[in-house]
Amino acid sequence: MECARFGAAVTAVEKTRDGVERVRANAAAHGVDVRAVHGAAPTVLSDLDDPDAVFVGGGGRELPAIVTACARRARRTVVVAMAALDRVPAVREALTGAGFSCDGVLLQSSRLAPLPGDVTRLAATNPVFLLWGYRTPVSHEGVAL
Repeated sequence: MECARFGAAVTAVEKTRDGVERVRANAAAHGVDVRAVHGAAPTVLSDLDDPDAVFVGGGGRELPAIVTACARRARRTVVVAMAALDRVPAVREALTGAGFSCDGVLLQSSRLAPLPGDVTRLAATNPVFLLWGYRTPVSHEGVAL
């Protein structure tokens, strides 16, 4: 939704009909144009135009294959959010294997939680790993910019 708010052409791929309806309702609520496609990645991706940038959310077993398929076709950037630490190496390998430079962060927040004695602690919530791959721009002369 945020990319669409900035004027990007956005296509969302959702594997469930409920997910497609949620995307459409969310886009309508925010007054943006988002094309919602029903299907499972990476299979459904072959029917779509090559994107400038891709955001991949989720973390199933097929995540490395999805990231590989997206990285092969993305012209500029692929961003992947995942909760499972075990998936990070395979996603990083998929990005670098497709010629992307790769970087990442762990995002985590905490909620206030009461402790006995009228004191408060921070209780960590589910952390999310965010990896991104980007292609180094090249000039017309073949020199990295």
